[in-house]
Amino acid sequence: MRPTWWPGRWPGVLGWDVSRYGRPASCPREAPRGPVVAITDGYASSGGDLLAQALKSLGVATVVGTRTWGGVIGCDVRYLLVDGTLVAQPKYAGWFADAGWGVANHGAEPDVEVTIAPHDWAAGRDPQLDAAVSLATEAQEQHPPAVPPAVRTDPPGPEPPPTLGQRTGEGAGAAAGPLPFACRRPHGHTGSTGRCRWRTERSAGNGGSR
Repeated sequence: MRPTWWPGRWPGVLGWDVSRYGRPASCPREAPRGPVVAITDGYASSGGDLLAQALKSLGVATVVGTRTWGGVIGCDVRYLLVDGTLVAQPKYAGWFADAGWGVANHGAEPDVEVTIAPHDWAAGRDPQLDAAVSLATEAQEQHPPAVPPAVRTDPPGPEPPPTLGQRTGEGAGAAAGPLPFACRRPHGHTGSTGRCRWRTERSAGNGGSR
C-alpha cells in the first residue's frame, strides 16, 4: 500500500494568498489541503478509469475499492452507410508514464482492495466507505491538513483627535462627529449633541435657520 500523502512527490499547499478583506486562499488553489482517499469500483469507466489512475500516478490520493472497468479506448464514427447503419473504429488510447497502456482492457488497480459482498449489500453496510474513512482519519493524524497562517495584527496607532464635546468641556459623553456647519462664535455654544446651541435657539425662535 502506498501512503496516502507524499510530501516529496505532490506538494499540496505551497502557501497562502492572504488579502486584506477576503478569506485566505491556498496556493495553488486546487491543491489538496491534506490527505485524500478516493473510492472506486468496476462501474468506473472511461474518465473514471483515468481519474483513478491519475490519482495514483500523481500521488494525490489513496485509491480504495476494486479494479475499474478498463475502457479507455475511444471510438469515433467513421462511416455512415446507405442502410442507416454506421461504422465506428477505435481511435484514441490512454497511456500513463507509470502504467503504460495497461489501463486499457484491464482497469486501474486500487491501492487497497475492498469488496462489497452480497451480504454487505443486504445488511446495508459499505466496507469500502468504512475503509476509506479509517484510512483518511489515520492519515490526518500523521499529516494534519494545511491551515492558513495567523494574520499579523498591527500595533495600535495614535489616539484619535478629541471630539467636539471634549474640546469644549462637555465631557467624554458628548456625541462625536463634525459640526453640520462652520461656526466660529466665541461663546460656549455647543450642547450634548455637538450642534450650535445659539443657532438652534435662533432658528426655533425665528422659524428658520441662519
